[in-house]
Amino acid sequence: MEGKILFAYFRGFRNAFSPLSKTIKDIKIYFAEDEKELFEKLSSDKIDILAFSTLINFPTKELLDKIRERFPNIFILGGGPQATGDPENTLSLGFSALLLGECEETFPNFIKEFYGKRNFESIPGLYPYNKHLPQKVDIDKFFFYFENLPYFPPLEISRGCPFGCKFCAVSYIFGTKMRHRSIKNIIEHLNFLVNKGEKIIHFISPNAFAYGGNGKNIEKEALEELLFNLWKFKKEKGVKIYFGSFPSEVRPDFVNKETLKFLKKYTDTKCIVIGAQSGSNRVLEKANRGHTVDDVLKAVEISRKYGFQVKVDFIFGIPGEEAKDREETWRLIEKIIDMKGKINAHIFIPLSGSPWANEKTAILSEEDLERIKRLSNEEILIGNWEKHLKIIERKFIKLI
Repeated sequence: MEGKILFAYFRGFRNAFSPLSKTIKDIKIYFAEDEKELFEKLSSDKIDILAFSTLINFPTKELLDKIRERFPNIFILGGGPQATGDPENTLSLGFSALLLGECEETFPNFIKEFYGKRNFESIPGLYPYNKHLPQKVDIDKFFFYFENLPYFPPLEISRGCPFGCKFCAVSYIFGTKMRHRSIKNIIEHLNFLVNKGEKIIHFISPNAFAYGGNGKNIEKEALEELLFNLWKFKKEKGVKIYFGSFPSEVRPDFVNKETLKFLKKYTDTKCIVIGAQSGSNRVLEKANRGHTVDDVLKAVEISRKYGFQVKVDFIFGIPGEEAKDREETWRLIEKIIDMKGKINAHIFIPLSGSPWANEKTAILSEEDLERIKRLSNEEILIGNWEKHLKIIERKFIKLI
């Protein structure tokens, strides 16, 4: 089997391709890190398949139209959360087909069929040929990295989430049963990274402190065993280990004395990222968060007590959020700032595959936006809120 595949390996879309590229054999693999490089490689090499991981604003129809105009015979494959959550509209952007759900097993099957008999109907989740989602995979069976990746993303150690927050698609795409990479498998990956020259290790998890359990409760022994083994590895290899920071944030109800002691004892983590999302208990309940405002305050307070810097995630404009809810959020933010914490601000964007995929962003007042901008200028508030504003105003509604 001979062929060439090009991954659109743009910043922000890299994590998805790491385990997939490892599953391909006897195929030449290319990576494009931006649009300029993508067109250069499409022009210089006879690429058979161009693969994108999709998000709400990527790739655009304009980009796919440009590719189709210049390279009409190329097979454009899409995957990722946007494709899985809204396959019909995503396909209409100009894709040849989409791989829905978890693709570690279906992607190599697609490659085999593409260069073989093209029996696409036999591949679960290859939309529109087969609309049945593939089974969830055992992440331990798939090596996360590929030898020639131009960039090695953080290591995924857990997948799935039991909480089912309505603004988030994780539980609905990856399931409510958490799956964890074994410690032995994690160490194998870390050895690979060190051999590649990596000195700083980060992880991907929907809730880092949920490692080893069902995701609803802390499994202290499993968590400490993991962190102890990471500590041994970092001592032996001389690397830095960061845990509980982006992109392995933690839920506030999982932050307590024991988890913080583990973090302080075994890792190099200086800053913890805590998901609050709102300062209104009414909104938290409506969003199915499963924690309270008081949980957030306690988590920040004890984290600061143990010497950690704290960044707290908030989503403005959650559906059903009213002015009184935002005032409660601002009061919580003020308390966090008083404790020397920082705010990581987002604007609600309806995500395909989530229960709120068709909901609209709640209207923000000019005063709310001014407060966000002021704290941003003071470098107390960070995050992608400006990017989110542009997406919403371009694709959905004006906020004020």
